[in-house]
This record gives sequence, structure tokens and C-alpha cells, in this order.
Amino acid sequence: MAVKLYVAKRAPRTVTKQRTSHYLGQASTVTQDKRSNMFVAQLRRLSSTDADPLETFRPEGPFGIYILAMVGPANGPGQESFGFMVCTPDWFAQNMKGNVVSGRHHLFVNEYNYDELVEFVSEYCSRCRGGSWNEVAQKVARLGYWEFEDYQPSRQ
Repeated sequence: MAVKLYVAKRAPRTVTKQRTSHYLGQASTVTQDKRSNMFVAQLRRLSSTDADPLETFRPEGPFGIYILAMVGPANGPGQESFGFMVCTPDWFAQNMKGNVVSGRHHLFVNEYNYDELVEFVSEYCSRCRGGSWNEVAQKVARLGYWEFEDYQPSRQ
């Protein structure tokens, strides 16, 4: 007599954590895969006061525009800003304030293409993973200046 064994597949175990978001200081609920304990960054939107809307921006010649990327956890609410300058190498060279400068928080392009920009930033964000949102945000901050990059909690 043959006996068939059935193994029930369980859904991934998830845990709901309460965390305080840096974004407006509000509490938000984040669902996280308990087995992987990973947070993943997700681009929510790009915006700029230099070129509004970004989708129709058509620069002529060398240019530089400051862009804010709103990024949050892929599996939860909330978002925080990360700012960077999108510019051509010629614009950067023309605007250098010294012979040696850091290129941190600059994204260099030969020509402006909104779809390529969104794809690049979105893919960059999706590779930023970590055990906490703070850890992930520090990785995203390598691309753009994080609104809480130098934040120190007050000691009262």
C-alpha cells in the first residue's frame, strides 16, 4: 500500500512593524518579509523647480538642474527626499568653483532624457537594500542628498 504525503506550502511569513518615519515624523506601518528582513528602496517620483514638468524639459546646450527624488520603502508607506544635480559634463566644468571639486550628488548625462533618468534612478533605488529603512536611505544618499543626511536627534 502506497502512502502519499502532502506537504503544505506556507505563505511567506510577514511581520508588521511600527516605525517612526523621518517623513513628517509620523508613525507608519511597514510590512517586511520576516525571513529576509530586508527593506528595499522604491522611487515614488522625480520633481524639480528648475524644470517643471520634467517630462517636457528640453534643454539646449550645457545644462544643470536640481532634482528631488522622493523615495520610500517598496513595501510600505512614506517617502523622503534625496536631491541631486543632473548636468552635462560641460555645464559642470563651466560651474566649477575651484580646480578640484567633488562630484558627489551630481548625475552626469550627455543629453537629457526623462525616461532614461527615471529608469536609472528607479533601478538604483531597487538595488538599495538593508535591514532597516535608515540603512537603505544611507545607500540612496550616495546618489542624492538625503533630507536627514546629517540629522542628529536633539537631547532634551
